[in-house]
Amino acid sequence: MRDEVVKYHNDVHTASLRKFNAKELDIFMALMSRMREKEEDIVVFTFDYLKKLVDWTDDNEAFVRMLDSTYKKLIECNIKVGNDEEWTRFVLFQEYTISKKKSEISISIYSKFKFVLNILTSNFTRFELGEFVSLKSSYTKEFYRRMKQFKNTGLWRVSLEEFRRIMDIPDKYNINKIDAKVLAPIAEELGVKYKLKVVKLYKTYGRGRPSVCGFEFSFQKDSNDDEAQEIQNK
Repeated sequence: MRDEVVKYHNDVHTASLRKFNAKELDIFMALMSRMREKEEDIVVFTFDYLKKLVDWTDDNEAFVRMLDSTYKKLIECNIKVGNDEEWTRFVLFQEYTISKKKSEISISIYSKFKFVLNILTSNFTRFELGEFVSLKSSYTKEFYRRMKQFKNTGLWRVSLEEFRRIMDIPDKYNINKIDAKVLAPIAEELGVKYKLKVVKLYKTYGRGRPSVCGFEFSFQKDSNDDEAQEIQNK
């Protein structure tokens, strides 16, 4: 089960997921991994199955509460598709039923927008669910998703303003706080394996000292072997 793959259209990245805690993110990605390439609009998951996918070790009542809090946050975040002239926002999952009696949940997906999880041949993000679940920091999990979006180039340039939005960094965090609270956990968990390097980009405003205006992240590119094998097995 730890070999499960999460794969979705890059439009999903228009939704910031930083309000989710680490375990809620694990549950969300586990649902995404099992709902991709599904023809049916409603998919049922047993509690035991989901627990194995996300390495759940707490009791059942805590798991139910986490399932409920995950969906509350899911319906508050939306995905944007379109362009600068015309766009649509939508919530991917329409209905989410938790049954303690049956120890299962059933999820209804918005059929009109199933393309974000189905028949993906380009413009998609792909990663292993097991590796995602193993990450401890929610900041690291969110960065990991973005890193995988740029896996073919091994380079991600982002403005400080956009990085704050994506990572949902508190406004009160100055650059030193971002270094300590956001970048340090990311480097600790991903730095060695992915040869991650962070370069700060600077801009001078008026006659003042240069200040950080963005970041350039470089990391090890992913091999395309797994994706080729996945396509071959279909």
